[in-house]
Amino acid sequence: AMATGRMMAGENGVFVNLDTVGLKPGHAHTLWFVAIGNPAACATSPCSGKDVLKNTDAVAADAGFAGGVIADEDGAARFAYFQAQGALTNGWFETGLNDIASTEIHLVVKDHGPILDGRAAEMLSTFRDGCLTDSISPAFPEVAFADGAEGPNTCALVQYTVFMPEKPSS
Repeated sequence: AMATGRMMAGENGVFVNLDTVGLKPGHAHTLWFVAIGNPAACATSPCSGKDVLKNTDAVAADAGFAGGVIADEDGAARFAYFQAQGALTNGWFETGLNDIASTEIHLVVKDHGPILDGRAAEMLSTFRDGCLTDSISPAFPEVAFADGAEGPNTCALVQYTVFMPEKPSS
């Protein structure tokens, strides 16, 4: 499945948009903004989810909510998000987005499954809502498991795009 991401960085934050296809029609999807402030400390380049979740402090990582959409009948969706410098929206690790030019940014799309009656808003605005606990990796922090209520759907991280830093970290 293909996703095309664009990012424009300014001194006060970054604007990203992601046009994607190949999603499951009618499913709720959320977008997660991951900032890695010290990508030089990652085991790989680009950094991996393991770096973000298991070597969080060394790589100065944070992850936060960046939007929710229901994929159309063709499996297409568009996300647009502005992340101001500083704290991320519902950030997991309280690291935030700091020196934009040296930060590696990942946008990650999560499939929450078909919309559950009365729960669309939560499924489109939290990490967990609608998802079976077993479908979320135990590598994720407790805050991710607490963000939304459990549901019957098998959820998965389905797409991502990476923006490498403009300048190498020192």
